[in-house]
Amino acid sequence: MKLLLVTENEETQSKISSHFERLGYDIITYDNPLKAMDNLAEIAPNAVLFNAEDFPRHWKPFLQVLRQLFSRDDSVFVILKGSSFNDEEAVKAGSLSVSGVISEDFESSEEIVQLENIFSRYLVHNDSRGPRRFTTGLYQNVEFLFNHPENFTLITGTVSDVSFDGIRITPDHPHHTTDIKEGTNIHSCSIRFGDYVCSVGVRVVRNNKSISFRFVDFDESDRAYFIDFLDTLTYKNHAAVKA
Repeated sequence: MKLLLVTENEETQSKISSHFERLGYDIITYDNPLKAMDNLAEIAPNAVLFNAEDFPRHWKPFLQVLRQLFSRDDSVFVILKGSSFNDEEAVKAGSLSVSGVISEDFESSEEIVQLENIFSRYLVHNDSRGPRRFTTGLYQNVEFLFNHPENFTLITGTVSDVSFDGIRITPDHPHHTTDIKEGTNIHSCSIRFGDYVCSVGVRVVRNNKSISFRFVDFDESDRAYFIDFLDTLTYKNHAAVKA
């Protein structure tokens, strides 16, 4: 995952880098928004953190260029705000479908967790910490099956990553899945967690050696069971660490 950070604030750079590098993000930092804008197509960021306190005149044209290149699903845009970011700016941010607004000085530890949660609503990423994602070996009891969207071949594989928001599998037969395009919606997939089996709709987020999916159609009651199951894994993981 590529995280583009546009800020002059060295303390902000340090906080973001130390936290999100551990989650598997590649951090690309610019202290010049115009240079960052010129390189957006080449960088192709999965997420952008833009410090509107440092560059109050640039976040709107920057977002406009970003959206000409990438959709909101493909590239999350979050504003880091300061004292100059008033109610009028907040209204503009809402009308332009900014993904989130966070204090640029991260006054409390909760704010960086809030930022992480904003990303997790849109992105499937490799985070092996905390309650939203679970390390290898904790989900042997999770299975995911689906039919190829074009030829309906049954696709099986090993679950290699899972979160509240999505799932990643390594296909048993990769040659059956190489032509599935990113952004494709696949309906009526089957997911088993523990002894519970249900149907879920997904969108393909990444397709390389493994395939990452975001859940887009998950019945509320089924999702509640799924979250309870993952919370159980989290509890077991924490108990094992304490032991």
